Amino acid sequence: MNIIVNNVLTKAADILNITAAIDLENVTPSDVFSAELTLLLRCFNLTMEEIARDYFPLLLKQNLTPVNGVIVNTAFTKPPVEIYSVKKGGEAVEYTLYPDGMHLSANAEHEIIYGYLAGDKTIEEVVEVHPKVTEGILVLGTLMNYCVASGKYEDSLIYERRFKETLREKLRKAGELKLPERRWI
Repeated sequence: MNIIVNNVLTKAADILNITAAIDLENVTPSDVFSAELTLLLRCFNLTMEEIARDYFPLLLKQNLTPVNGVIVNTAFTKPPVEIYSVKKGGEAVEYTLYPDGMHLSANAEHEIIYGYLAGDKTIEEVVEVHPKVTEGILVLGTLMNYCVASGKYEDSLIYERRFKETLREKLRKAGELKLPERRWI
């Protein structure tokens, strides 16, 4: 799923009531951004990283062939954060990770599925996210991080609770039954 960074920042700025300090309508790539907009964008990037690292990893499948038993880190299209599977001819193979790369026993082509972080985005970019991650989740995370950075700790706790509850709901398996919360009188 693809989400436009500018849309997330506009919604977050509306909720924070800082749209006057941020003119997102007329942004060009060469603009020098206000401190508020720079902070909001940094908070968006932190949210993207947290979601990809802790909840919904961005996965990439690549076919790579080791040289002298090593697939160097620079051979990967994106820097891997976590390796999910390594297969040769459809069979799982053992590997060892070292600082210089992935060490394998055979120099044949391997299919590698790994997780990566999206990296910092700019305002005009479109970001690729896991299909369960919505624009609303990104707005809540951006609000949470912005409030922490701005010293609005009570507001940040509210956004954090909503952000994490929404992510947990998305993580829940489709067939799992959710029981209503009990209230005591």
